[in-house]
Amino acid sequence: MVSCGLRVLGSGGRASVFTPSRDGYRVKREEAAKAIADALEQEGYEVRVHTESQRALSEALAERFDLAVLDVRMPGLDGQAFYRILRHQGSPLADRLLFTTGDTLARETAEFLEEIRLPFLPKPFHVEELQDRVRAALDEIAPARTSGDDD
Repeated sequence: MVSCGLRVLGSGGRASVFTPSRDGYRVKREEAAKAIADALEQEGYEVRVHTESQRALSEALAERFDLAVLDVRMPGLDGQAFYRILRHQGSPLADRLLFTTGDTLARETAEFLEEIRLPFLPKPFHVEELQDRVRAALDEIAPARTSGDDD
């Protein structure tokens, strides 16, 4: 259940990986976060890793991000709550999320993804799939970034 947030400032840009974790799963999550961070760095992003969802949310609200990649089922503050807080706060980032989930068959998850109509990447996935989805999501929002949308 890795979640990450990207900030892209022009080409190459900067990315932050948010990996909220419970103590029992911290090592596996940190390894997964490292793999994701490495994959994004290969694409030219500068990556930061976080392990607390609340801290990740605070950073997402305080700084400009072009895209955030979040797991639907993060411990503590899950992806749905993260999304709803961004939406409630009026953050443009609420419309710039890519969710990952291994839980697409669960009714609650399916209803949430249907409701928000944002892209998601089912787990497990290959790093190339993540890179492709991130690239596609950023290409989709590129007109807003280049038209002076400073959020």
